[in-house]
Amino acid sequence: MKLRSTMMASPLNIARILSHGASRNHASVVTEVHPDDTQNRATFAEVGHRCAALSAALEKLGIGEGDAVGMMLSNRFESFELMLAVPAMGAVIHPINVQLSQSMILATIGAIDESVLVTGPGALEYLARHHKRFPALRHVILIGGDVEDVEPEGWEGVSVHSYEQLLDGMPSHREWPDIDENAPAVVCHTSGTTGMPKSVVYSHRAIYLHAMSMGAADGMAITARDTVLSMVPLFHVMGWGIPYATMMFGNDLVLARSTSAETGSQTAALERGVSATQPTVIACTPVHFAAFLRAIDEHRDFLDNLDRVILGGSSVPTALSDKISADYDFHLIHAWGMTETGPLGTASNTLHGGHPMSQGRFNAQMFARVIDLSGTPLRGQTGFGELEVAGPYVTGSYFNADPEQDKSFDDGWFRTGDIAHVTDDGYLTIIDRLADAILSGGEWISSVELENAVMELPEVAEAACIGVPDSYWGQRPLCVVTMHPWADPATAEGLYAELTSVPEWKRPDHWAFLAEIPRTSVGKFDKRTLRRWYAQGRFEVSSTSRS
Repeated sequence: MKLRSTMMASPLNIARILSHGASRNHASVVTEVHPDDTQNRATFAEVGHRCAALSAALEKLGIGEGDAVGMMLSNRFESFELMLAVPAMGAVIHPINVQLSQSMILATIGAIDESVLVTGPGALEYLARHHKRFPALRHVILIGGDVEDVEPEGWEGVSVHSYEQLLDGMPSHREWPDIDENAPAVVCHTSGTTGMPKSVVYSHRAIYLHAMSMGAADGMAITARDTVLSMVPLFHVMGWGIPYATMMFGNDLVLARSTSAETGSQTAALERGVSATQPTVIACTPVHFAAFLRAIDEHRDFLDNLDRVILGGSSVPTALSDKISADYDFHLIHAWGMTETGPLGTASNTLHGGHPMSQGRFNAQMFARVIDLSGTPLRGQTGFGELEVAGPYVTGSYFNADPEQDKSFDDGWFRTGDIAHVTDDGYLTIIDRLADAILSGGEWISSVELENAVMELPEVAEAACIGVPDSYWGQRPLCVVTMHPWADPATAEGLYAELTSVPEWKRPDHWAFLAEIPRTSVGKFDKRTLRRWYAQGRFEVSSTSRS
């Protein structure tokens, strides 16, 4: 006799996460800390009521199953509601990366064809100027502004509504539909560092499984006892999935609003959030957390309650990891992931034996292999190559992309573009991006390794390394640095000589000193821009005598 499963076929969807959070975790709190130090607070029960009202308002505007709702907002209370209510009702939420260039923002909106767009007053003029490029757009919902002040000219065929007025009078309770777990829930875009942003559409099932993984003890270890302060923009891969894990596990959530994406503004927002709420967990990028530590150096009592900090979006510099280990009592969790990996693929929790400079261990939902230059999978600790991954929350394609033209997928595996090493027991170390590694005299030089070594020099604040053409070696490293304000003027020869931790053949021959290194919309060094600036002669380059 052949057996069959007797288990219920219960779909894993966001409506279930929302219902669970609003009922079982009803007393947990989401707090929005404003730039003027005021706060908005709501229990998860209240969030559930407002999500019900929001879904009813959207249905009244014609939004149904599978329809897209765009969101051009920073992290705020309403953003949290939209991330939950829109997919719970069967529609698809599209958090739009407002830190992209204007042409890329227009491209990402046009790629999804939303009929409803939710935004603040700062984007209205821009949208009015370009809204005819979006023929499906019928409604703009305004948060934080007065609809009466909106000029009707320029909005032909589009109605502008107030967010709060739409919710007024709507029912605060509802039965959520049991959406198919493989239905689309959220669409995000890649950061555009290698070209125009690409669309990734996440299913309910993928988001549910990813949220579950964030409670793993060897990973983020999020529990109901935590207060999580997130500085991760929701347009950056669903804020790394933290909103869904929050509703699932019942931790308190803090959203600290900043006035801009600039590091100074982000640092000030992080200071306000930590001071006001004393979180046990902080999630942000390495650059913003490093700036935050410098800013509060004389006020470390801010961090008395902090248990762990989750750093992702770019590699953690060795200097920052060493500082945390030597000077602070909280634990570092170094995370790796991509838009395509839904989002987090690995985590290295130093509390449970993870190495701070490893990106961590793959969990059971994430399969990985490393491919050498000939296309052969490597085994164990035999070397490094390109990392490929697969799993239930890894994308199998890009939305509306031509599979014949897309080289990002290899027989059921996603090609990450990362040069990596994976140990027999599943620990990942990212060596570099394929596009950023420097091929000099037939030997690979890791730009990340160089950057970490340069940033360990006491006078250097930040360093980004790129390969530049060389008639003899093919490529040689150029290191672009920013110096600490207190540092004496530096020279290429002086920094080259100081860099004794790096073999001479790997040391940068060329150096440039900038006030600020350009970054991408997600906080990584923008090496594409640095290469263009170098080719255009936009900054002065000093070379050593070796070159």
